Amino acid sequence: MSRYVPIYRNAAAGATPIRQRIAKALTDLLSPIIIVPVLLLAVALRYSPSVLAGVAWAALAALFASAIPLIYILILLRIGRVSDYHVRDREQRRAVGAVVIPSLILGTVILVLLGAPRQLVALASALAAGILMSGLVTLYWKISVHVAAVAGSLMILVLAFGWRMLVLVPTVLLVAWSRIVLRDHTSAQVLAGAILGALTAAVVFTLLR
Repeated sequence: MSRYVPIYRNAAAGATPIRQRIAKALTDLLSPIIIVPVLLLAVALRYSPSVLAGVAWAALAALFASAIPLIYILILLRIGRVSDYHVRDREQRRAVGAVVIPSLILGTVILVLLGAPRQLVALASALAAGILMSGLVTLYWKISVHVAAVAGSLMILVLAFGWRMLVLVPTVLLVAWSRIVLRDHTSAQVLAGAILGALTAAVVFTLLR
C-alpha cells in the first residue's frame, strides 16, 4: 500500500484542509522535476546565440536532468520500489540517486562534447553536484531536496540574470513552508536544504561558467 495518501492524512493534526491543499499544490508545482527544465531553458536562452539553439540545448539537458529521472521514478513507483512520486521515504531515495546522478553526469559530458554554452554546462554540473551532495546527506539524514532545488535554482538565476532575481525569494520560503506543513520535513531539514542548495549552486556555477 502506498504511503502517499496517509502522509497527507497524518498532517491533518497540524494543518487545516485548505493549508494542506495549498501546501500539496506548492510541493507538486515547484518540485525539482518541474523547476529544473524551466531553469535550463532560461539559462540556455540567456547564453545561446539564438532562441532555436537555446531551446535545443535546453531540451537536450532536460532529457538527462528531468525526463530520464522522471521516467525512472515512475517505473519504480509502478513496481512498488518507491511509495510516492516525491520519494518521501529516505531509504528509497538511494535507488533513485543511483540512476539520477549518473544521468546528470552523462548529460553534462554530452553537453561538453557537443559544444553547449559554457554557462549551460556549468548549470548542469551544478545540478549534478547538488543532487550528489543531497544524496550523501540523505544517507544519514532526510534533508529537503525540494528546498535545495528551489534555493539552488534561485542562486543560479541571480548569478545569470542579476540581483533582481531576488524577488523570487518568497518561492523558496513557500516551498519550505509546504514541506513543513505536510510534515515531510522539519524546520532544520528545510533550512539545511536551502543552505546546501544555494551554496553548491553558487560555488559550482561560479567556478565553471
